[in-house]
Amino acid sequence: MSKAINERYDFKQVHDFVPARLISRWTRQILDDAENWKPRKSYYTYGRLYYSDIQSDNIGAYHGDAPKDNALLDKLPSMRAYVLEAAKHLPSLALLNGGKPRVLSRRETTKTSCWCDYGIHIYTPLQNSSVGAHVDFELFAPYPEKMLNRDTICYSMTLAIACPASGGGLIIWPRQKVWANMTPEQWPEALWEDKQELGYSPGTLSLFNSFCMHQVEPCQISRKAPWRITLLTHFLYRPELGCWEYWS
Repeated sequence: MSKAINERYDFKQVHDFVPARLISRWTRQILDDAENWKPRKSYYTYGRLYYSDIQSDNIGAYHGDAPKDNALLDKLPSMRAYVLEAAKHLPSLALLNGGKPRVLSRRETTKTSCWCDYGIHIYTPLQNSSVGAHVDFELFAPYPEKMLNRDTICYSMTLAIACPASGGGLIIWPRQKVWANMTPEQWPEALWEDKQELGYSPGTLSLFNSFCMHQVEPCQISRKAPWRITLLTHFLYRPELGCWEYWS
């Protein structure tokens, strides 16, 4: 990664990670398949994202439809290959697991729960020409106990597919802010100013420590750039298994 684990900011960006021709093909395919978009309050998903289904009280559908949604996204050519390639930019397991080689695993599926491997987040104009976002950090839904464990190592991945006319990047605050006993609304001004702003263009890969508070930068859309489309997934280090596990 661009900064060592547990340092103040922990992220990495790789520009032009996916070639423009493939990004264009993904965009066309997603936009042409709008009948499979899932509406949320201010955005859509293509495939499923656990946090959005929690907000929509749709967890049963998330688990029940996961195999179908994984198959839907596998129709996007080479997308899974690029998710797996992105994992090569995670901290080396040689540093985390006594020199053992890197291993990547899908989230374990049981008889009662299936998991989506990755999902697409689509901001659209809806009724407004600008879109904002709240500040949060990832909740590691499959393992709530790991959310409260300071030793947990988890990274979130954002891959830009289509960008708005302006804005829409990531704003990241240092990891330790998660442990402050206050909500973002209670932060003093000095904490708000202590941030990193990560802009990107179509094809840019962004990996960041999931414990860092983060926000999608408010964005402006236009007729020429009416979308913000991103691929999202998470990589959780499982020391007991010696592997990285991914899901969305």
